[in-house]
Amino acid sequence: MPAWARRPRARRSPPALNGKSVAEVIEAIRRGGSDAFGRIQKVQVQKRELDKEIRALERDLARLKSGAKDVRTIAVGVSAEQPGEVRVSYR
Repeated sequence: MPAWARRPRARRSPPALNGKSVAEVIEAIRRGGSDAFGRIQKVQVQKRELDKEIRALERDLARLKSGAKDVRTIAVGVSAEQPGEVRVSYR
């Protein structure tokens, strides 16, 4: 056994508390709690946003699995006095 392990350890007495140090400790705890609460709220907002995205993706996946197609049919009637070309685009 090394010499340092055989030496008795000195017992430290707890630091003396006074009104000022107690107030500082309380303030530090309050700030830490406030910071933690703010982080918790931010994470909860992020979680709600992710849950919303997950639900939308799950709906898309269910639609794809079911084979349902997202198809729209549009009928366009054209009347012209002379022959020509008509172009239609949809976005």
